[in-house]
Amino acid sequence: MDKIFVSHAHEDREAAHQVTVALAKAGLNPWLDAQELRSGDELLKTIATVLAEAQYFVIVLSRTALTKSWVLTELRMAVTAEIERAHPRVVVLRLDDCEVPIELRHKVHLDFRGRFDDALKQLADHVSGVGQAVPIPKQTVLAEMIANADAELWARLSAGGGARNGSSLRRPM
Repeated sequence: MDKIFVSHAHEDREAAHQVTVALAKAGLNPWLDAQELRSGDELLKTIATVLAEAQYFVIVLSRTALTKSWVLTELRMAVTAEIERAHPRVVVLRLDDCEVPIELRHKVHLDFRGRFDDALKQLADHVSGVGQAVPIPKQTVLAEMIANADAELWARLSAGGGARNGSSLRRPM
């Protein structure tokens, strides 16, 4: 089961806890430092190990979180790992009207401002692989049809045997 690292500021722990509860209820495997770390654990080593195992890095982004060195350190580690190894995939949960850091601006974020329950469901669906179907553009369909057209069709069209001069494009049986 995919591990999901949840990063947050201590002041946002209630929101982070709600996120982990929702993910666990969806049958997922969230990791939250407050629930997992024990006295005597080496913080940086443990965080690096969990990040290396995680498939997702969820950051609970807030004005407060952006002032916390641990949150920023975890974020940098996750973004670097995502670039180098393609995981963990970084997922942004925007908790308030904070400015989104430059390293996250290219990402679509889940907006938790004023719609926390809906956003929790979206997050669980996202990391579960449940998504909304994205329609395929007509240009893509046409490009695939052209790319998959057989050589005989192209030969007939090139020879002027297309439908314009009255001939048929049917394949001989």
